[in-house]
Amino acid sequence: MGAVLEIAIRASWENSMYSFAGSYYLQKEGGPMGRRLTMAASRIVMGSDFGKKLTNILDKANIKTYLRSAYVDDIRVIIKLFRNLKWNDDTKSFDILETDFQHDLEKLTVYCAEELRKAMESISPDLRFTIELESDFHDKKLPTLDTNIWFSRPESGAPIVQYEFFEKSMNSKFCILEKSAMAYESKLSILSNEVVRRLINTSETISQNRKDSILNDFVLKMLRSGYSVGQCRDILISGIRFFNAKVSRAKQSGSKLHRS
Repeated sequence: MGAVLEIAIRASWENSMYSFAGSYYLQKEGGPMGRRLTMAASRIVMGSDFGKKLTNILDKANIKTYLRSAYVDDIRVIIKLFRNLKWNDDTKSFDILETDFQHDLEKLTVYCAEELRKAMESISPDLRFTIELESDFHDKKLPTLDTNIWFSRPESGAPIVQYEFFEKSMNSKFCILEKSAMAYESKLSILSNEVVRRLINTSETISQNRKDSILNDFVLKMLRSGYSVGQCRDILISGIRFFNAKVSRAKQSGSKLHRS
């Protein structure tokens, strides 16, 4: 079975064709983007193998981690910064330094991130990673799929992880067109769920003005797609009611509302 799977994967990887500007090309290397086989293989490699090995490396070095999350190859880790560790590629482990790394917080963050990158790339020769930090972005917010995350740092308290809905600038400026052949009830359901997604992906502690701005951007997208002001109002009300119902059910059951 393993040999059959290897042959199938190699055949898919080595014979992937795509078109661009009216011409056809053979992809030189790597898995074909968007194909289900690529996603399945990536999940196995990143979740079953890579994830476990990275966890073992961090635990062995006693690196305190507060968050480990991943979506295929997008990984977010919140750790306690270290000053006395350095990655040793020969032993595949962290060594304890004789002299601690003494620099300011920003330089220390960059140092720790670079040492983690080395550790991650030691797990498999086929995987290479780039590191993203808050400092890499002008607003100090780290875009992660459809969410921006960042730390707020109260003067008299521990740092708090904040998050809000995020949409890439190259995303379509339109949603499902109002004139499409789909039944209006189906469009109402889909677009209402888009409202819910924006609210779930935004922390309760975010200001109401910012929440309003996120929903206003979606309303503009709907207006641009041919919906009337009345239809936009109905979609917003439906989405907000659905979201409030989910929050109420979560509170009654004593569980936290998780992102869908």
